[in-house]
Amino acid sequence: MWDAISGAEVLAPITGHVGEVLAVSFSPSGLFIASGSSDMTIRVWNASTGAETLVLRGHTSWVQSLGFTSNGERIVSGSADRTVRVWGVFTGSEVLPALQGHGDSVTSIAISSDGMKIASGSRDHTIRVWDAMSGRSVFEPLRGHTDSVTSVAFSPNDRWIVSGSEDTTIVLWDSKTGQKISLAPLQHQDPVTSVAFSSDNKSIASALLDKTIRVWVISPGPNTAALVGTETRILRGHLDWTQSVAFSPDGLRIASGSDDKTVRVWDAASASAESMPSREQEHTITLVALSPDGSLVATSLADKTIRIWDVQQGITFPHQLRGHKDLVTAILFSSDGKLVISGSEDKTIRAWNPSSGASVVTPL
Repeated sequence: MWDAISGAEVLAPITGHVGEVLAVSFSPSGLFIASGSSDMTIRVWNASTGAETLVLRGHTSWVQSLGFTSNGERIVSGSADRTVRVWGVFTGSEVLPALQGHGDSVTSIAISSDGMKIASGSRDHTIRVWDAMSGRSVFEPLRGHTDSVTSVAFSPNDRWIVSGSEDTTIVLWDSKTGQKISLAPLQHQDPVTSVAFSSDNKSIASALLDKTIRVWVISPGPNTAALVGTETRILRGHLDWTQSVAFSPDGLRIASGSDDKTVRVWDAASASAESMPSREQEHTITLVALSPDGSLVATSLADKTIRIWDVQQGITFPHQLRGHKDLVTAILFSSDGKLVISGSEDKTIRAWNPSSGASVVTPL
């Protein structure tokens, strides 16, 4: 636990899991932290003291995703044991029977912003939507994919659910009826690797293995089953698979990272490349993140380093953020843009000053 403003460590390392920690989430109030692990447990910690308050046992395989409901009273978890489970934060018991129905690993979980619905995607090719209070299926399984569902998310306004799949499609669903919104899946030629919703709920960006990013505009008509997903832009320029895509918080820019060792920043409206790197990097770009004001892009590379890009000039800062001893698996900017946070397979978290490249705290 770290002070987000000063970077000072406010708690000693929190220990207790005997396997890899695969998911961590704050409660909405900030009073608790929940963590899921390959040791098949979920642990709940007091965020002020680090004291363990609960150990939730019930999953029979890795806990791969979790989150709190919006009221902070329940934790929802998904596991390779093919179940979704809902737990009471204050009692430590399962408040619902295990949500069963998936025929393979649960790969992704999303909770609606009102806390009333849970969506789960699975390698069994389906999405299931559950009533978060009763545990009952809201609809029959959403069937439309012919291969593993790789990602699932609610739109920011909770009206839609979007799913991406290895079958090369993304599908938009009405979260109230379970109906497929578009008459046909939004079709690509290659598996979908990443999907992002714009903050205004009007666009979806998808990254895929054909080297492009596709932008789809959602234009709902009076009949929600009508075709509303229209591909308006194809962002071309990468020379190899696109692995990640992100909208800037204001929705005006899209950043993408690729196996071609470049990061590109695009005008979301015109699909033109606002800026590009002046040169290729020596290693594959694995992750990309935009600063809150859209002026900087942070990228992680396969050589364990992080680079900072000036969006307007399309060039990297001269410094490289070095220190991780293994692959960087997560990067993000702080909400004020003054820090870059990175996580790595070397089991550490680091915080950096993006302007100077200096490490601002001792690795966690």
